[in-house]
Amino acid sequence: MGDPVEADIFEVDAAPGDVLLLCSDGVWEPLSDAALGAIVSAPDPLGVALTRACDAALAGGGTDNVTMVAARWLAAPSANV
Repeated sequence: MGDPVEADIFEVDAAPGDVLLLCSDGVWEPLSDAALGAIVSAPDPLGVALTRACDAALAGGGTDNVTMVAARWLAAPSANV
């Protein structure tokens, strides 16, 4: 089975246009926060941005798995949710 795992749970204040990126060390080790931020904040669809980030991580020497998932806030949350 393995050792018990404790989840990190936190809230974020997101505004329309903000992007939440979850990625493996194969992405964040070869790329700086600034480089990742520039890639995912571009006005491209997220699929294009993630492909660009994957290519940059591999070109930057990433040797581990290169895994990412992202969400872009499209609108402010409704008060009725």
